[in-house]
Amino acid sequence: RRGSFSLSAETQKHEARRRLPRRRRPRGLPRHPCVREKEPRLRDTVRRPEIAMGGSAHASFTLAAVLGLGAIAAYTRRGSMPSLLGGLGSSTAMLGSGVLIDNGYDLEGHGVGLAASTVLAGGMGLRAARTGLASPAGAIALLSALSAAYHGKKFNDWR
Repeated sequence: RRGSFSLSAETQKHEARRRLPRRRRPRGLPRHPCVREKEPRLRDTVRRPEIAMGGSAHASFTLAAVLGLGAIAAYTRRGSMPSLLGGLGSSTAMLGSGVLIDNGYDLEGHGVGLAASTVLAGGMGLRAARTGLASPAGAIALLSALSAAYHGKKFNDWR
């Protein structure tokens, strides 16, 4: 009993109902014929893309992002159109490699990644050797060589 006042009959029913465990329909029994099934909502029927990507595609997508950002940075700092075109082109090739791998075309994706990384490692390695600078060209040559080694191993695994 709560305090010194009495509860109304309606409130007492409500309190009693609130304390009782809710009855559930046993699993095997069908629903009552008057109860309609819920229509599936559009968001339940539309296949949403997965956010998480596979492990092999990470290398391609990461290098694509680094190359794209580097190309834009080189263009904004020095106005270098060849760096912009080369960087965005190799970034697009690596992005295509990642998309192929992510969609199940592993052999083709690793082949594209291997070709793009090899060409980029060779070109940037020559540029780093000619200028003697390790910063942009040497770092990109090293990343591309590591990517070429990874994609070469994966290409061999899938053949």
